Amino acid sequence: MRGRENRGRWMALFLVALAGAAQVQPLDAQSTKMGSTLRYGSGFFNVPAASTLPHLAITGTYSGFGISVDERVFISQRGIEKGRLSGEWSQWLQDASVAVGLFDRVELGASFQNFADAENGGNMVGAFGRVAVVKPESSGFGLAVGTRFVSGPSFGDGRDHIPPRLGFPDIRFYDQYEGGLVDDMSTSFSPYVMGSFQLAGLDSDALPEHDLTFGLGYGTGMFGGSGSDLGWYGRRYSHGWLAATALHVQLAQGILLNLMGEYDGWDFNTGVQLDVGGIRAGAYVLGIQHVETSTIYRSSRFGVMASLALCPGGGGLLCSPDLMPRPEPIQLPAPPPDTVVIERTTEIPIELSMERTLCLATGENGTVMATPEGAEVIALDALGGVYAADAEWFNNDSEIEHGDYPYEKVGEQISPNCTTITRVGEWLGVPLFAESAAAGADPIPMIYVPVTPGRWQPYELPARVRG
Repeated sequence: MRGRENRGRWMALFLVALAGAAQVQPLDAQSTKMGSTLRYGSGFFNVPAASTLPHLAITGTYSGFGISVDERVFISQRGIEKGRLSGEWSQWLQDASVAVGLFDRVELGASFQNFADAENGGNMVGAFGRVAVVKPESSGFGLAVGTRFVSGPSFGDGRDHIPPRLGFPDIRFYDQYEGGLVDDMSTSFSPYVMGSFQLAGLDSDALPEHDLTFGLGYGTGMFGGSGSDLGWYGRRYSHGWLAATALHVQLAQGILLNLMGEYDGWDFNTGVQLDVGGIRAGAYVLGIQHVETSTIYRSSRFGVMASLALCPGGGGLLCSPDLMPRPEPIQLPAPPPDTVVIERTTEIPIELSMERTLCLATGENGTVMATPEGAEVIALDALGGVYAADAEWFNNDSEIEHGDYPYEKVGEQISPNCTTITRVGEWLGVPLFAESAAAGADPIPMIYVPVTPGRWQPYELPARVRG
């Protein structure tokens, strides 16, 4: 009865958070930096994350791990060990899952576990969901509420079997044992709350760009102590506390290496995942603290996983993993130079000179003097700012990026008035500007790059992004 009441409270909390997320307008799109759990959507291995998939992003994941022990434990109807069968027993366990992100705050999915025939317990299916109450992308701190459900196996013996923590059918594991030896056996429904911190890594030329994620949470059901009274199942547990950490290393643009470790309430797990533009592969070890191999639940287990992350709402079909956005460096204006005079062999008659206004890379208009033909210029104001005329990427007609969108050079250079444009960022040290009326758009349709004082190059979204 107590377990049902607790499940009711957790479900009510999850539904309230889900309803609140549905009322929130999507904010800045989240990245797919977090890897895939083995069977429950994004996260670590067994521990969930406080973030969710981006809106309409979809992931499909396959995982498998091997179990190999020297002997198997047989139990009585009360759950007590009564004997062991010697001889190596090994099995390869497989799982698959699919997950989708909604509103940049919700993640829902389904799992398909073990693929066993009816004689061995049949297939186990599940569902999971998570709501990001506080998005970690906004401040570095995240908070999420979620739940997992896994159906119990059926061996046709008249007992209500429940899923063990390793996610495969085990005929020895059921909700009630004779004599009431084991209390609160409930693992099908596993609600949790998860908090996390995302930190930008060290800024060093000797290290690749990297981020750190730390997670701490609490859960019941499969995360809690159900089965801790069974010596063959596992006596050491955390009473529901979860912890995890990940180091995200950017090897190249769109290529992310995730080194992860976690404590899922029972076992310490570690491993690595490589994400190449949404195509993921990884290897892991579950239960690294175990040294014996005599029981299934107290032995180390090696596995592999593969995942595909699709982001149809982005710039391409596959998701591109990104680190936390770095703050743009503050570009201090150059100190005013002395008045620059371009000398010529023939003196310019003062009455033939004229005044001109140029839009500078500082975002301010500057006044200069020129001959009527405009050939000879005498600077009266400081011509400060950083320009792209000598930049390799500009002269090679390379694309630039702003707000995670690509832009390509288009048209002839123009001479805008600085009162009509606003700075919106920078690209490799050169400031980027946009029409003031369009500066708040996402994406901005047209970007302007200062080439020389008074000459600006337009860049626009390529056709593949404009759709």
